[in-house]
Amino acid sequence: MKPYNLRVILLMAVLLLAACGGGGAAAVDVPTLINVAGANIQAAQSFKIEVRREGAPYYITTELQEIAQILFNRALLQYQAPDTLQGDVRGAVAGVPFNLGVLARGDLQWIQLPGIGWTNQYYFAYGFNPQDLIADGSGFQAALNALLDIELVGTERLEDGTEVYHLRGRASGPAVTDLLVGLIWTDDDVLVDAYINTQTQFPSRMIIAMPGTETAEFPEPTTWIVDVYDYDQPVEITGPTPEATSAEG
Repeated sequence: MKPYNLRVILLMAVLLLAACGGGGAAAVDVPTLINVAGANIQAAQSFKIEVRREGAPYYITTELQEIAQILFNRALLQYQAPDTLQGDVRGAVAGVPFNLGVLARGDLQWIQLPGIGWTNQYYFAYGFNPQDLIADGSGFQAALNALLDIELVGTERLEDGTEVYHLRGRASGPAVTDLLVGLIWTDDDVLVDAYINTQTQFPSRMIIAMPGTETAEFPEPTTWIVDVYDYDQPVEITGPTPEATSAEG
């Protein structure tokens, strides 16, 4: 595990002192909590992400739309520092479920269509770089720092028993694009619920709702649940490498 720098240690100390001051969640300094959570994930060497959709359907905007419209349902991804992301995007085309393998190494991207090997002929998220997930001013830090009208809802427990601080606010759509792996885009404001582990101060979950996406058929707005877990645990990245791709070309 990458050692914390002095700044992060001091921020964590301030947060812990505030949390132990007798007021529970009410005593937590929200700006400090956000800074610590952002610094923590920036220092992580690896983690896993699950992004799943609820509510109104959402169609991915990618180069693959030239082939077919892809309904996004779920993505299971793993990140490895400094700039690699791999996983599966699960959705449907014309009502038929399918999995799309995705791999990004820096600015290079590959996809794996069902029954077909890896190809770099298409981008799954043009302009996305895995470093954007943790870099200053993007990804989790941007999403947390962009929260407006933010409030500390309280201390809660997730389904697996993890105790979390629950923050709520709103943010501009572009501020959360990197957090959603470049697959989801909106220019409109979104509603954000952030859940930060009370023990580790790592982000555990973010829920992003897109008001205005409701329809008569789907009365609930498109909502993204982003779970982040297995920090600094081993991940297995497979698939092509830049060297192999260059050799093939």
